[in-house]
Amino acid sequence: MKWGKLFSSVGYCCLLVFLVAGCRLEEQDRITNYEPGVYMGVPDQALNSSQRRNLRYRVRMQGGVTKPAGP
Repeated sequence: MKWGKLFSSVGYCCLLVFLVAGCRLEEQDRITNYEPGVYMGVPDQALNSSQRRNLRYRVRMQGGVTKPAGP
């Protein structure tokens, strides 16, 4: 009987942890009704010219070799 009580108490505690974890602030107001082909999130902000230039530079640096190999 003692082990049964312990097992059920641990089970209830685990259940409580899972229920409380579902109430986290970042889990609230998220989209749960998905429609194929329809973006329901917040629209992105347009990048200004400086941000685009920095992004192009970073892409070039991550590209590896910048000149074709060979003669």
